[in-house]
Amino acid sequence: YPAVEQAVVIASETETGSKTLIAYVVGQSKEGELLATSEKGQLFDEQIEQWQSLYNQIYRQTSADSQGIFNIVGWNSSYTGEPIPVAQMREWLDDKVKVILAQKPKKVLEIGCGTGLILFQVAPHCQCYWGTDISSVALDHIQRINQEWPQLEQVRLLHSTADNFEGLESEGFDTIILNSVVQYFPHIDYLLRVLEGAIKVLTPGGCIFLGDVRNLQLMEAFHADVELYKANPEDAIKDFKQRVQRKIEQENELFIDPDFFRAIQSYFPQITEVEIHLEKGQHHNELTQFRYNVVLRIETILDFSTDFPELNWTEQQLTLSEVRNQLGTSEGLRVIGVPNSRLFRPLKSVELFRNSQDLGTTEEFQAIKSEIIPENAVEPEDFSALAEDLSLSVWVTWSDTPDRYDVIFAPLENSQRNYIAFTPTQTAKPEWQLYANHPLRSKLNSNLIPQLRSYL
Repeated sequence: YPAVEQAVVIASETETGSKTLIAYVVGQSKEGELLATSEKGQLFDEQIEQWQSLYNQIYRQTSADSQGIFNIVGWNSSYTGEPIPVAQMREWLDDKVKVILAQKPKKVLEIGCGTGLILFQVAPHCQCYWGTDISSVALDHIQRINQEWPQLEQVRLLHSTADNFEGLESEGFDTIILNSVVQYFPHIDYLLRVLEGAIKVLTPGGCIFLGDVRNLQLMEAFHADVELYKANPEDAIKDFKQRVQRKIEQENELFIDPDFFRAIQSYFPQITEVEIHLEKGQHHNELTQFRYNVVLRIETILDFSTDFPELNWTEQQLTLSEVRNQLGTSEGLRVIGVPNSRLFRPLKSVELFRNSQDLGTTEEFQAIKSEIIPENAVEPEDFSALAEDLSLSVWVTWSDTPDRYDVIFAPLENSQRNYIAFTPTQTAKPEWQLYANHPLRSKLNSNLIPQLRSYL
């Protein structure tokens, strides 16, 4: 049976002395084999319908914002279950809007516009703004505000799934936005389908902005950090580790390796530039720690040099003062391998509990974690502040390992943008599924037993 990777049958004797057979089955680890055994399209549709139902329910809640243009209902902390503080959400939104407006958008398509957090900030600067969403409740919310705001008369709303581009081919969009959307896609193949459609409706020189992407390389650290926060002091480390593993296996949101975006030029040669940004923000939360933003440019030419001197933060034992001095004598600078202070403790925690041999309690583990001292780790925002002070553009992206990041400085006059793009050169892995988790795996595994009974 294609969905079964391993199986063993043993004979067992009951209390009455009769014999019975017990079968143990391990589901197929290869995602392609798993999906081949089911109706792929049906599973995708079911997953999307579940998200649609959930968000229709969430968006029916009343926003505290009297105008409704900053409706953050549903943005709750994975740690506490409480709403993420307003100041942190405004910081998160302001960064997204700044990056998008830097593209100088005129004709925009936002896929998954939700309650209009991005739309209300960006649309007044555009000639045309299409917003699509699977939630009719969210679109009704936007429509009510649109009717009261004359500066939003260029907004068009469409109740649609993310992969539906029917009727949009002739619009000539220069910017497509998917902000905090791709984590709800059922599979990495679905993202590829959406990107394919988006590229077709973009004009040459246009861009695709993907915001709030969850990092696959940090998936274990995220779940471990959340579960450690929720744990009772007397919980055994062994039980804690099992909870983390279950959370990973049952994860129904899509986590994507940043390398996916560096590799997709082999699939979409129209993509000529890729930017991957760490989330900006002073606060340490699940948004700034475990997520990132991406800008894909279509059929562009990199018209300025990125051949800058390179410094290794750790090997050369650098400081911010030394970087400042170097910037005074250079047209641009690349600083690689900077330890990320946002992630130092979460990643060290993972390292510790992997080596814990299941001994002790979470209280003891927390005590050890609290004593961890970041080794030369730096806040990404410190480099942003340095760039602003020196009137430079800055680009902060993931390094070769998830606990570090790279920083690139360049003169503002090198480009009209406030960040730097690089031509993607990475070779793709043999299967796109290797760049992401599988949100459908839990459902597929639960369907396996009835499928096997029917098959036998």
